[in-house]
Amino acid sequence: MKSFRLASLCFILVMVASCSSKVMPIEQYSPSLLSIGSEMQNFNMQLSFKKQSFSGMLIVQRRADCEIRIVASTYFGPTLFDFGLKDGQFHVYSCIEPLRHKRVIQLFENDFKKLFLANQPFRKKKSYEKDDEHTTGRNFGKSVFLLYKSPDNSFKRLTIEHPWIGVAINLEKL
Repeated sequence: MKSFRLASLCFILVMVASCSSKVMPIEQYSPSLLSIGSEMQNFNMQLSFKKQSFSGMLIVQRRADCEIRIVASTYFGPTLFDFGLKDGQFHVYSCIEPLRHKRVIQLFENDFKKLFLANQPFRKKKSYEKDDEHTTGRNFGKSVFLLYKSPDNSFKRLTIEHPWIGVAINLEKL
């Protein structure tokens, strides 16, 4: 009789767990979230890191040697960071001290690869009529990409959030 109750309880637990409504989105590979042509692209940028906030411009350009250069500078001139993507490799040319931590640089690397390189894994969490939400990673490395589109379905604004460490990047196309 005890074994029958135990078997029944196990069966019920398995059935309840298998009927759960929480379904994890399937990881997909896609073209880059933002396409970069040969011309220079400028974005208004707001970068929040813990209690520090920086405003400025993010300049992205695909160079003749197929390298994508990503430079962020404040409106007053100082460069926040200068990164490069070439052949899937991430290069740090310069970065200011509050952002020059190994984990923060890794987050920037993952974010910019997702934005500008094709065939990067992501999970499409939500898709609204005009907007998309993508997530990558888990725990400390979790990134949330909120892509806001204009009425003609082109890029209008993008927000990248890292909830665990308090980093947020807002980009608006100029």
